[in-house]
Amino acid sequence: MKECIDLESALDDEEGLRSLFQRLGELYETSYEIALTKIVERCLEENPKLVEKIDSILEDVKDKKAYLSLLYMIFTYHRRMLNITKMKEVLEKHKRFDGDPIYIHMKVMWLKFTRKKDNIIKAIKMSKMLMEKLPEHAGIAHNFASTIADAVELGLLERNDELVRNALKVAERLIVYDYPTYHATYGRLLGFLGHYEDGIEEITMAIDLENPDKKDYSIRMMLYQKFLIELELYRSMDITLERFNRQLRKMADNISVELKEMMQQERQRNIELLALFTALIAIIITTLTSIAENPNVNVLLQSSLTIVASSLVVLGAFHYMTTREKLWQQRALLVIGVGIFLMILILLLTALWKGG
Repeated sequence: MKECIDLESALDDEEGLRSLFQRLGELYETSYEIALTKIVERCLEENPKLVEKIDSILEDVKDKKAYLSLLYMIFTYHRRMLNITKMKEVLEKHKRFDGDPIYIHMKVMWLKFTRKKDNIIKAIKMSKMLMEKLPEHAGIAHNFASTIADAVELGLLERNDELVRNALKVAERLIVYDYPTYHATYGRLLGFLGHYEDGIEEITMAIDLENPDKKDYSIRMMLYQKFLIELELYRSMDITLERFNRQLRKMADNISVELKEMMQQERQRNIELLALFTALIAIIITTLTSIAENPNVNVLLQSSLTIVASSLVVLGAFHYMTTREKLWQQRALLVIGVGIFLMILILLLTALWKGG
């Protein structure tokens, strides 16, 4: 291709490099990054020796735009090949403009690819800073969105985190470029927020948009399949959790009903016990009054038999309404019984003493 021939010939002529990259547009525009990526696809991936040549002559390039453009190209080649070690080596070797947004943009991509907790956190902060500087740059915005998606996958962010919602808005405005990776990232974020059908549809669209003739096609397919499996897993987890919550709510409702029934039964039982003891006390008072008015042995014996009989009825009913687990009620029953027996014994002895 002509652009590949132009690139090869320009590598030996800095003026040719300056002219080549000048034709591609402005360094900090999205269209410029896309143009560089296409050169990587058509030239560097077809002829990897160009990568070595660029790497060897890069430090001799004086022009900033040409320098950063060539650096981006070899970095992108290694990124598309998932060669994380080479990505790091390239950035450490060629850092003349390490404060430039394009260099920081590449560093964010490397940090994200390491999948280390501290690096992911750094990548999020740096990509947010870059979006403030270059808000219209689609590649930088996608870096932010995809880094957030990776943070969720690694468990660094909750799926419903505000950052995830912000990343979804960013990714949504990027799909107008109809770039496969943008659709995939948008689909992942949709799935994380529970929109599984839409998420799967976006990732499937990314698969359909990919060109099977590209050198990194199999790598991309592997990543997209991983994203699909990831969303299916989250969907299964949510379904299982929802079923568990329904069962838990049902159990809680049943326990609540049973507790209300038990409390009602206990209340009813207490009312019945109170009525029995009220009747017993009334009988005792009536009997004592009768004895006080006519204190002789016959009346005392008749009254005692009345108290004993009524007490046995009441205490028997009380025992029937208690259970073995309620020891305090059994103890109360024993105390009441002993008290009544002592009271009758004292009355009987007093009457016999007076009668004698």
